[in-house]
Amino acid sequence: PKLSRTDFVSSLTTMNNNNEEQKEQNVEDEIEEEEEPVWTYVCSKGDIKMLKRKCLEVQGRSIVVFYEKNRLYSLDSRCYHFGGPLENSDIEDILSKPHAVCPWHGYKIRLEDGVKVYYDMQKKIKEMPKRSQRTHYVKFQDEDVYVKLSAMPGTKELQSDHYCPKTYEEKRRLGLVQ
Repeated sequence: PKLSRTDFVSSLTTMNNNNEEQKEQNVEDEIEEEEEPVWTYVCSKGDIKMLKRKCLEVQGRSIVVFYEKNRLYSLDSRCYHFGGPLENSDIEDILSKPHAVCPWHGYKIRLEDGVKVYYDMQKKIKEMPKRSQRTHYVKFQDEDVYVKLSAMPGTKELQSDHYCPKTYEEKRRLGLVQ
């Protein structure tokens, strides 16, 4: 039987709506499969005060926790620029705020928010308009240190995400394992 133009358009609209609903359901299913970030034990309060930093893997992501100026900071352990190991970085005080200085290329990353700062041609301190390094939640609880990943499904990808692989294949591609 032939469909009228109205019935034909109506059937296309129904098919399109069904496809959109299926796509939305697939996205929701993918989000539900992601691991929910949880608070993870890092070390004791005494250890972080003595060591000043601790590198660890949380839910497959390599992060570093710093203790500077009586505060805790946590960010991806690999520099957003080229994957340098931030656990080996020097800490530099710029405008009264601690910054990790990447040991490979000297990029300066503000610990509290992951923003890159640099000196311009006139030796004035400038900051990039957006952050490049992912930071994570970190806290003291009783006499221990805990961290929780900030990377949530659907969040905007940052440059440091490229260097914090979750799978063995990704780590091998970056030369982090043999």
